[in-house]
Amino acid sequence: MKRKNCRLAFLVLALLLALQPVAGASAPYSRANPLLFTGKHVYTLANNTGSPATNITVALPGIYPDPFPYQVVVAARWNRLPAETRRDERGNVTYVFHIPRLEAGARAELVLEFLVQSFETSYSLEAAFGPFPPPHLSYLLPEEKIESTHPEIMAKAQQVTAGKTGDLEKARAIFAFVQQYMSYSTVNANKGALNALRTGLGVCEDYSSLFVALCRASGVPARLVYGCGFDLDRGLGQGHAWAEFHSPAHGWVPVEPTVISPQVPWHFFASLPPHLRNLPFSLAAPRLSGGWQGAGRVSISTSQTMRPGRHMELYGDISGHWAAAVISGLALQGITFSQGEKFEPSRPLTRAETARALVLANGLPPLFTPSGYRDVKESDWFHPYVQAATQAGIFGGFGDGTFRPHDTITREQLASVLSRSLGPGTKTEGEVSLSFRDLSAIAGWALPEVKRCVALGLFAGDDQNRFRPRDNTTRAEGAALIHRYLLIKNAAR
Repeated sequence: MKRKNCRLAFLVLALLLALQPVAGASAPYSRANPLLFTGKHVYTLANNTGSPATNITVALPGIYPDPFPYQVVVAARWNRLPAETRRDERGNVTYVFHIPRLEAGARAELVLEFLVQSFETSYSLEAAFGPFPPPHLSYLLPEEKIESTHPEIMAKAQQVTAGKTGDLEKARAIFAFVQQYMSYSTVNANKGALNALRTGLGVCEDYSSLFVALCRASGVPARLVYGCGFDLDRGLGQGHAWAEFHSPAHGWVPVEPTVISPQVPWHFFASLPPHLRNLPFSLAAPRLSGGWQGAGRVSISTSQTMRPGRHMELYGDISGHWAAAVISGLALQGITFSQGEKFEPSRPLTRAETARALVLANGLPPLFTPSGYRDVKESDWFHPYVQAATQAGIFGGFGDGTFRPHDTITREQLASVLSRSLGPGTKTEGEVSLSFRDLSAIAGWALPEVKRCVALGLFAGDDQNRFRPRDNTTRAEGAALIHRYLLIKNAAR
């Protein structure tokens, strides 16, 4: 390996170690042994008739972009640009593609590639870490295959949780019941919670559906997670579903009920064993839909693979850039401004992108609460990050009720945002006297935050001793500043 590449590899490794999240008093979990996995979903559209099909519209599921405690999405991209992106109230993403024409006998491929960082995660449930924001109301309601209001489900939930108080005790009792009651059967597969209760048979989706339905019937928010289960010992991954329940003191907690064991395997409750990795894809059963015109008929077939390691480029435009190691180090921890094939290091950073990066850097849960801003729609990709950053006091809106998500962020504005995000407890090395040549250009409202950030070593002047307060912050500069911000924040713990 060349010396330059050795230095770059060492720097990336140092960044990964420095950026490794630490589960302290604010996190109910610890995580270790990060591993990279690359997924590839190929959707093949085929017109096997003798006539062309036109005006084809296809809606396909995308990987859930927001972080889980045990997984973060590093990068995700399609081989074609989608015409529309949709998010539902739970945050699931659907991409809509338009294909003008598919000739008789022709095929077209829509390919989704994604790179995720997976963690071995264990929860500490003895102490309270919350309160965590309440989840979406739908996680307490019945739905297809989760018949939580059916009399049989409600009666069993009452029986299983009798004498139990609190979400955690009830979830434990339900986990033990489901794991001991169910038997694995591919003959009786994917028929839902009620069928699982009546027969005691099913596959992973049935085990998890029964757990979720009993939790909801007991007043405990719960949800199904769909994705891949990867067995590291066997080097094998396959489609899988599992469950999570929500505790006000611990947030979303994963459970793996699909385990064959004569005793209750408590190491699969809130602590997934190290030889297994649960890799989330969606919080809803992935569905495909499409439409077309003409005499032709379009069929959709799928092929899905997941393999360990990094088998796709992070970005195609940062090679040789001065901030490449920092950008890659942040991305490998799931801290990104947006997701796409290119990073665009010289492009000005926006307020929405800054909100996303700081929410991810601070481990805050994205919030899908109704938007508090006139110019932030709940279908916007940045909506849950703007909501979370606002609630945390990192960002604020404007007097006209707007957030102005697409506005660029200047250096003095970013200094103010980073200073607020650090909080009042971060110590500085004392008062500093600014000597920038353009000191008078710094706005009065931003001057205290600029002084604090300079004292902390977060900001500095350029080679001409200018602070350039009104200059836009580039995405590369933003990545470097958030890297320094994390080093300061972690050192203060």
